[in-house]
Amino acid sequence: MSSRLKKVLSAVGRLILGVFVLFVAYLLVIAGLVIWTFEVKLKRWPMFVHSAPLTLKVGDHVETTGFMKRLSRLGYEQTSDVIPLPGQWHQSGAQLRIYLLTCPIQGRGIAGGPVQLSLDSKKVASIRLLLSSEEVGQVMLGPELLDVIPARGGQRELCRAVYLARMNPLLIKAVVITEDARFYSHSGIDLVSMRHAVTANIRARRYIHGASTITQQLVRMAALSHEKTLWRKFNEVFLALVADAIYDKNTILQAYLNRVYLGQWNGLPIKGMGEAARLYFGKDQSDLTPAECALLAAMIRAPNVINPYRHPDRARGRRNMVLGLLLKEGAISQTEHDLAVASPVTMRKPGAPPVRAGAFLDLVHDALNKLSGATPGVEGRQDVLTSLDPLLQHKVGGELAREESAGQLCHVIHADPETGFITAFVGPTRKWSGSGGDPETLLPLLLIPALLPDKYGNAGLTPTSRVFPVGSSGASVMLRDALSKHGGLLLGKLLAVAGPERMREALKQFGVQAHADKTGILRVEPMTPLEIAQVYAIMAVMGNAGTLGPAIKIGGFTGEVPQAPRRKVQIDPRVLFVINQLMKDPESIAVREGRPDASGAVPSRLTARDEWGMWSIAYGPSSLLLLRLQGQSDETALKALTDRILQVTRFGEGRPGVPPDGLVFRKICVDSGLRATSLCPKVIREPFLPGTQPSEWCPLRHEHR
Repeated sequence: MSSRLKKVLSAVGRLILGVFVLFVAYLLVIAGLVIWTFEVKLKRWPMFVHSAPLTLKVGDHVETTGFMKRLSRLGYEQTSDVIPLPGQWHQSGAQLRIYLLTCPIQGRGIAGGPVQLSLDSKKVASIRLLLSSEEVGQVMLGPELLDVIPARGGQRELCRAVYLARMNPLLIKAVVITEDARFYSHSGIDLVSMRHAVTANIRARRYIHGASTITQQLVRMAALSHEKTLWRKFNEVFLALVADAIYDKNTILQAYLNRVYLGQWNGLPIKGMGEAARLYFGKDQSDLTPAECALLAAMIRAPNVINPYRHPDRARGRRNMVLGLLLKEGAISQTEHDLAVASPVTMRKPGAPPVRAGAFLDLVHDALNKLSGATPGVEGRQDVLTSLDPLLQHKVGGELAREESAGQLCHVIHADPETGFITAFVGPTRKWSGSGGDPETLLPLLLIPALLPDKYGNAGLTPTSRVFPVGSSGASVMLRDALSKHGGLLLGKLLAVAGPERMREALKQFGVQAHADKTGILRVEPMTPLEIAQVYAIMAVMGNAGTLGPAIKIGGFTGEVPQAPRRKVQIDPRVLFVINQLMKDPESIAVREGRPDASGAVPSRLTARDEWGMWSIAYGPSSLLLLRLQGQSDETALKALTDRILQVTRFGEGRPGVPPDGLVFRKICVDSGLRATSLCPKVIREPFLPGTQPSEWCPLRHEHR
C-alpha cells in the first residue's frame, strides 16, 4: 500500500473519529437538554395573583354589595332556563339560582356548583347548596385574576398542572387519537406518518401535512424556537428520540397535556387542558362532556383558526370529526356520539378584563420577593389571594377618570385600618418621587401633645379652646374650625403651646421622623402616600392598627406567610378619640332633637396642601381613604371627589367606633364652645378628658337666629 493511500485512509479515519466524537458530544448535549427540560423547566409554573373573593352572607343586600355586577365581571350571564349551566344564573321571583364556575383555588372555602339564594326585599334570606341540599350561612365566589407572574425563564401564560391520574380518560383518548394515534408504539418519532407526510407534501408541491408526534410537539414547545428550519427539525427529532428513551410515555403525555397551546384569554396564552377546560367551559377537566373533550382535542391543530368564539362552525366541524374517531375506536357509544354531534358549541362567557391595579401589584411583588420559596419557579402550582376588591378598584378608577385632573399623578388608597388590608390602590407604578410628611398633612398628630396634660396636670388645649383671632373682627375661632380651615395658623399655635420637641416625640410614636431646625420650625422627613395612610390607620383605630398591605395568602406554598406586626402607639386612646371627633364636620355630627347620635358613621377628615400637591384623607374605624393629587388642584373639587369615592366605598356601613372608657361627653354650643342650652341652634356632643370639660352654660341668646 502506497504511503499516499495510507495518508488518505488515516485522514479519513481521523475524520470519522472526529465526526463520531462530535456526534457523541451532540447526543450528550441533547440528553442534558432533555433532562433539564423535564426535571427543571417543565416543573416550573407561573404564579397567579387574584383579587379577594366575594363572601355573600345571609342578611347581605345583593345591590349594596354589587353582587350582580360582580357576577357579570366574572363572566356569568342570565338565562331563561330554570336549571342554569355553569356560568349562568336564573331568577324566578325571590329565588336566584346560580351555577358557580369551577375555581382553581382549592381549600379556601370557595364554592362551586349550583347554589340557590332566597331573597327578601333584595336581602339574602337563605343560601342552599343544591347538590347537597345543605343550607349555609354564607357562600364565597371565586376571585378575579389580577396578574400572572411568569415562572423563572418563562413567559406570562395561563398554565396549571394536572396529574395524569386525575385527567379525564376520554379527554386523553381524544388527544392521543387526534394528534398521535401510534403514541404508545413508536419511539418518539413515527416513521410511518413521516413517510405519508412526505409523500403528500411532494404531491401537493407545498407543505400541507405534518407528522410530528406528541413527543416532538412537546420538546419543540419546551426546548426549541418557533422558527421553521431544517436544523430545528433535526434537533427536534433527536430530542424526541432521547426523551422517549429516558422517560416513560405517561410522563411525556402528562407534560404535553399540561403545556399544549390552546388559544388566548385576555391577551394571555392558554396552556394545558386543565386551564382550557376552566376558561372555555367553566368546569374542571374531569367534568367535561364527550363533545367538550372532542372540541379541546380538535383545537390543538390550529387554536386560533378553530377558535370556538370566532369560528363556531369550523370548531363544530373539527369537533365532530374527532367524535367520529372516538366512535370508531369504541371510546364512546353510538348514542353518545349522536348526542354530542347534535349539540351546539357552547362556551362560557368571558369575564371582564383584569382590573388595572399596577400600583397594588407592585406591593404584591414586593411582598412575594421577601418570601423564601414563594417565588415563581418552584415545583407545583401557586395561587396568590390578595385583599383587592376589583369592583371597588374599577369604580375608583372610573371616578378619577371623570376628573379634569385625571392626567395628573394621583394616588388613591382605600383600606381597612383594623386589619390593614388594602382594598383599592390607584397610583403610578413607578416608585414615589414626590414629597410627603409636610407638618400640615400630619396636623392631627401634632395636636396630641397640646391635648395631653403636662407635668403639672394641665392640658394646653381642649376641644373647645379658642386658639387665635381670624379676620378683621378679631374674633377667635375654636379648635375644630382651626383644624378644618386654618391649618397653617394652627400649626404655629401648637408649636407655641407644646414645643417642637414634644411634637417630635409624638410623631415618632407613629414612625414619623422629624426634627426642629435652627429657627425652631418642625421639619418632617419625606413620606410616601402609603406611609401617611398608615399613620391615619393608627389614628382610626386609636393606637393599634394593622400594617397596610395587600394581605397575600399563597396556595400550594408549604412555608408560612409571615404576618406583618401590628402598628401600635403608646398614647392614651382617649386623646386619639377626641382628635378624631374634632376632625369631623360639625354639621354632620350635630345633635338633633329626637334623632340618635350618628357621629360614628361620619368620617374624620383632613384636607392639606404641600408644595407639590394636595392631600385629602378620610377615616373611621372600618375604612380609610387617602387621595393625593400632585400639582395645583382645587380644594372644593378635591373634597367633592373624596365624597364620591366615600359613597362608592359605603363609608359608615362598617364597624362603629366605640369610645374608650374614661371620657366625659357634653353637649356643646357650636357658637360659644360652652355647654349648650335649649336656645342653642347648633349643638354637638363633644368628648373631653376628665377635668377639661367646660362647666359654664352658653350665655348667648341667639336672637339673630
